Amino acid sequence: MKVLFVCRFKSSYTGHVAPFIADQAEALKAIGVQVAIFKITAYNWQNYRLLLKNIQIFQPDLIHAHYGITGFFTNLQRKVPVVTTFHGSDINDSSVRRLSKLACKLSVCSVFVTPELLYKSGCKKNTIVVPCGVDTRIFKPIPRQEARHQLGLPADRYLVLFGGSFDNPVKNARLAFEVANQFDDLRLLELKGYSRHEVALLMNAVDLCLLTSHSEGSPQFVKEAMACDCPVVAMPVGDVDKLLTGVSNSFVVNYEPELIREKIEWILKLQQRSDGSKKINELGVNNQLIAERLKNLYLKISQ
Repeated sequence: MKVLFVCRFKSSYTGHVAPFIADQAEALKAIGVQVAIFKITAYNWQNYRLLLKNIQIFQPDLIHAHYGITGFFTNLQRKVPVVTTFHGSDINDSSVRRLSKLACKLSVCSVFVTPELLYKSGCKKNTIVVPCGVDTRIFKPIPRQEARHQLGLPADRYLVLFGGSFDNPVKNARLAFEVANQFDDLRLLELKGYSRHEVALLMNAVDLCLLTSHSEGSPQFVKEAMACDCPVVAMPVGDVDKLLTGVSNSFVVNYEPELIREKIEWILKLQQRSDGSKKINELGVNNQLIAERLKNLYLKISQ
């Protein structure tokens, strides 16, 4: 089974691929699927010709496109069947939703990371819900002080990891800073430019993870923090409610600075980790299980 992943080129990421896409490819390789990745730098004729060349060289059984616009672009060729995964911004953003819906109609199967996204898309045929998994071999609990020591972070200061880069408007850093500035001894860390292993260390090193996004699909940031037993304070976006229900020392709150501050203060005073890794296991969202589901989908389509 040969599968060509098609996704956007991301200069800010290691390998120029979004981490959760790279992780998914590696998990599939581990169970015998041959995966190659084609990275689109722009949706133009030059990249389309490069896509066709990659298809000719690799000869995939099918193509797995990530995000709706990429799914539409990849479906312009009709020789190889296309599976498209919709991650959230492609449905939540009205400026690209129309092309995403076209991708849904053209794809042999449309994968949505949450039931809510599937419902919002309006797609009716050949759909399935498969969340992105977490690499629990990397994202696992380790002692906080050990993680801080490895990263060279201060042992005696409150640290909060923000759920993205400060310059991404969707992540709503303004609200995070508004809350963080109410504390005298709290440092807000930007999640940008780290390797996967460093992100796992960060999530074990900080006191909590903070997600203030305006919108999300099924945020990997929350799932990976849970896998590290890191407390989470998050806004009610995507499937965060489902993820954090029943998880100790983690909270879903509205966009009110005072409420967010109260929950952060509670976590800082309690100084206990969460039991998020238990919930990750219960939900079955580790990468190995998700890879098996995708492989079975690929085989079904190829029959």
